[in-house]
Amino acid sequence: LLPITERAVRGSNDSTPGTFMKTSFSARVFDSSHLHAPMARPAIASRFTCTVSMNLGAHLKRLSSNAASGQASPRAQASESLWVKRSGALLFSGAALYTASLSYWQLERYQWKLGLIEERTKRLEDKPVTITSLLPVGDDNSCFPLPESLEYRKVLCIGKFDHANQVLLGPRSAPPASGHGTPVPAGAPSATGWDVVTPLVCKDGRRVLVNRGWVNREQVHAITHPEGEQQLLGILKGGEKGNRFAVNNVDEGHFVWLDLSTMAAATGSKPILIYQQQEEKSIGPIKWPIARPPGSFAEFYVQPMTHLTYAATWACLSALGGCITYLRFLR
Repeated sequence: LLPITERAVRGSNDSTPGTFMKTSFSARVFDSSHLHAPMARPAIASRFTCTVSMNLGAHLKRLSSNAASGQASPRAQASESLWVKRSGALLFSGAALYTASLSYWQLERYQWKLGLIEERTKRLEDKPVTITSLLPVGDDNSCFPLPESLEYRKVLCIGKFDHANQVLLGPRSAPPASGHGTPVPAGAPSATGWDVVTPLVCKDGRRVLVNRGWVNREQVHAITHPEGEQQLLGILKGGEKGNRFAVNNVDEGHFVWLDLSTMAAATGSKPILIYQQQEEKSIGPIKWPIARPPGSFAEFYVQPMTHLTYAATWACLSALGGCITYLRFLR
């Protein structure tokens, strides 16, 4: 541009008209062919570059959004959708059905426990009868194992305790509804102790086992030993199921779980167990052991409302699984 401009300036100062015309024409040719045309080409290229960049950016944005939302390309989605839907629907529907079955099982447990409490309460409200009328003397085959129809029946028995063959059973927590458990904060361990089991020599000559009640582990030395003939009001009950993680020490008279046949053999008694009943709360110092009140036999550590809560929880999870199955795989 500078050489042409210089020529144009020189031509304007030259007196030769042809020189000025030539130079001016050259400048005009330069303006039209070297200024305007080269400036137009970069503008077109710039517009083309912007268009390609916008299209590429939109495509990349679409791919990133599909990846973020878990969507595959149309071809991959068409080839994988059937497998994903079938496997996902099978998995989530199976989980929903399983949790529904657990909910139904807890409802059955709830109904079973309500019926059990009602049956026990009815038996505990019946009038007491003599033990001989329920379990005749000499008929040992009918009393072990104790028939279910005779459990939680009130019985009367008269005899003398054999404290020399006393057995401690436990450790055990304070019985429910006893009113003598040590108050502790929620979630803290409750007071523990032992059940005191003592043979009773009945008037009819046979020896039976009597669970006299619960004693705190710190009050074992304060266990009372009533002498003479005792009139006992109690409740018939069977033994406990075996515990493979606990071993009874028969030689020292310490049982972790109530193995009725072994305990009866160790104390020379019949396999008949009577839980002494607490007739009324005494006023004054506590006499150990504490006999169980009748209401404790109709209570459970897992209450019926607990089963109902479990059933509602499993039902909610089942409904949630069904909704996920429909919205994600079947709709």
